[in-house]
Amino acid sequence: MNLNAEQKASIEANRKRALERLQKRGISIPSSSKLHETSSKVTKPSIQGGTEHSKGNAANSTQATKVVESTAVSGPNDSPQQPSSSTHIESHPQNRDASSVETKKQYIRPSIRKKDYIEYDFSTMENSYGGFINNDRSLYGSGYSSIDNAEKTFEQWQAEQRSKNDLFNGPSSSTEPGDAVENGTQLVREFKHLGPDIISDLSALPKCEECHVNVEFDTILLQHFKIKICKRCTVEHPEKYSLLTKTECKSDYLLTEPELEDHKLFHRLEKANPHSGTFARMQLFLRKEVEEFAFEKWGGQDGLDKEWEQREASKLERREKKYQLKLKEMRKKTRAQEYTQKMKMKKFGAKHIHEFSAPLKMKKKSDDGYDVVKRRCIGCGMEVEELDI
Repeated sequence: MNLNAEQKASIEANRKRALERLQKRGISIPSSSKLHETSSKVTKPSIQGGTEHSKGNAANSTQATKVVESTAVSGPNDSPQQPSSSTHIESHPQNRDASSVETKKQYIRPSIRKKDYIEYDFSTMENSYGGFINNDRSLYGSGYSSIDNAEKTFEQWQAEQRSKNDLFNGPSSSTEPGDAVENGTQLVREFKHLGPDIISDLSALPKCEECHVNVEFDTILLQHFKIKICKRCTVEHPEKYSLLTKTECKSDYLLTEPELEDHKLFHRLEKANPHSGTFARMQLFLRKEVEEFAFEKWGGQDGLDKEWEQREASKLERREKKYQLKLKEMRKKTRAQEYTQKMKMKKFGAKHIHEFSAPLKMKKKSDDGYDVVKRRCIGCGMEVEELDI
């Protein structure tokens, strides 16, 4: 294939631009002329003697060729000192092998730079539960649970569960504290601070009064009502650990105001009134304490139900009595109206027609300046004022 001068110049310019791009990325590729020069400088050993000498010399020549190729790949400036003879190559075989491995590792072709065109790689991101997403695993440390669980084997997970069970329920007969478990790790007992100067074993800490497992309690119930209940039990048992207002205690458990105001009988949690800030503070009571006191007062749940039924019956009786009194008053008013109508009928008849007298002129005048006259019915005495126009 014959190329003219212009085509050769364009090919050479393209090759130079490609070499510049590779150099910017950190990849150095020597030219063919340099490779030929370095290979020509190496002198091959002369063949002497029998077959043993020929085999050794052939091995040395192949090793020398490999060294030349490795130095050519790493560049003429990066290689330390080129070998000049076979004796020099044979004297340092270990150093030659190590240098060739290092050059191969050092100049591995880099992977694709995804960050040049991918802003967020969701396949590598993990939620740090801190308000942002970070894919740097080194920031979490060895105590990050999700990464630890992802890197644990099934045997390690079994050993961890066994150690947790021993921490809560005490060491079992098969594994005593300090004995080695199946995966070879020691059973580490955890400790927690009970005070500034007190450290106790986790198995000796107080546990939830309901489930007898958890050692972390609901802070509101512990601080205001002095009971050790975990948050899980408060959600699962609302019939015991829910909070009641004072109105609910009065209506559902029939307690009085003095009883609810006694701080010796009930613990309470006070909050701002949700209806208005100027109202009295809202008081919340624990359902378990209120029920125990109400059952003791009324003789159990059956006694409380009977008292509630009696009060409801008395409410109905009072409501019915009030209704009868209002009905009686209404009947009295109806009778008085009927009596008045009867008296009028006797006096004036069923239908009355007014018969007015002659108009009497009065001294006052209207707003328009007309004279005002008065007329009176002769039968019923009704008076009417008229304008004299």
